[in-house]
Amino acid sequence: MDVLNELSQALDGVLIRLRRELRDGLRREGIRLPPPAVQVLLLLQRRGAMGMRDVAVCSGRDKGQLTRLVTALVDAGLVERQVNDLDRRAARVSLTAKGLSTASLCARIERRALHHLCEPLSASDQASLTRLLRRCLQDDEG
Repeated sequence: MDVLNELSQALDGVLIRLRRELRDGLRREGIRLPPPAVQVLLLLQRRGAMGMRDVAVCSGRDKGQLTRLVTALVDAGLVERQVNDLDRRAARVSLTAKGLSTASLCARIERRALHHLCEPLSASDQASLTRLLRRCLQDDEG
């Protein structure tokens, strides 16, 4: 097997294990949100209020998916949507107090899952892995 196939399999395995750890941690805490919703909450927690277009780009969701997802989060009282008075098509989303609390809990669960996943790696290995992955993403981060 060539190195790119091995890398692909390793990345797939890591992502599958991380998703499983996150799902299990969320269930233990009684959070019944789908992973894309958790992703949006964490994104808004880390970056603050954002336009829908920016959330779509950062989350990898298309406009329709994101609209349905944000509507569900609004209905759950986790985010609020503010329409731009100058351009009614443009909206910004931000966390409510309940959303911030939920996002903070999700972030702690994510951190525990990452800690567990990276236990076999030394601190130096973790730093190297982070640096290498950031280099892979360099073109996307502009």
